[in-house]
Amino acid sequence: MICASRLARKDAGLLYLLRREAISGEPTAFGSSPADCRFREIGAVEECLADANRAVFAIADPVDPQRLVAMAGISRETRAKQRHRSSIWGVYVSPAHRGRGFGRSVVAACVDHASTWPKIEWVTLSVSAEGEADESAEIEDSYDAVSEPACKNRGVSR
Repeated sequence: MICASRLARKDAGLLYLLRREAISGEPTAFGSSPADCRFREIGAVEECLADANRAVFAIADPVDPQRLVAMAGISRETRAKQRHRSSIWGVYVSPAHRGRGFGRSVVAACVDHASTWPKIEWVTLSVSAEGEADESAEIEDSYDAVSEPACKNRGVSR
């Protein structure tokens, strides 16, 4: 399996470019449009990457390591009664890199990261019914493949 890396604040420019590609190229697959995306400005991306309650995992292009080709983010709820919940968001693989397990890798990295947050019992992933059918199915399969064993290992129901 390809290994996804957690992005740091210094990677904000690379993530900004991939997120713009994702939202522009697959507008129905995401809950944001290019006009209302929270990552409209590089500062918002840097803030996200520095937030202890969020993490973004990505895979660099094997040919051009200065370009990201896959990503997924995970956020932990911050409200006291919801801190046991986290959500995977923004899963995207560039079209030329689909079908290689990159989606599975970034989703697995998110699920693994959730297990490092104390008392996480719930990891959710939503997939748009209007997104690319093949990509949505691949993301759902990836989530099922990595979340079931992770939940069993922690004694958590999925």
